[in-house]
Amino acid sequence: MGNVFSGRNDTVEIKNNNDIWDIIFEIKKEGDSYGITDMTGYITNIYAHLPLFACKNSVYSKDTQKAIERYIYCEKFGVPPFKGAYGDQPKKWIDTTFVIRNALAIKEDFEIKKIRANKGK
Repeated sequence: MGNVFSGRNDTVEIKNNNDIWDIIFEIKKEGDSYGITDMTGYITNIYAHLPLFACKNSVYSKDTQKAIERYIYCEKFGVPPFKGAYGDQPKKWIDTTFVIRNALAIKEDFEIKKIRANKGK
């Protein structure tokens, strides 16, 4: 496929969602070579490049959507996602909440920058 960040106009044929994920992992790998080492950098990069080769809906899963809905509901209403205290929460859920929180913060920051950029026009 070539270097995603090189600016080349390579043609890529996408036949299914696996091809989309292959490109996403390629973007992540190339990000590593550009010094991107944190989740925020990866998410920002993928978010910026995804519309160039796929619809954002193509990478959503029902499980991911449910996790995001649960996260937002719990945050909005101040209720725990599962019974018990912090130590009783499944590790997978705790890890998921950190990813969701980072992604939402990045999205909010992206939207703020977009609004500020449009004000200057």
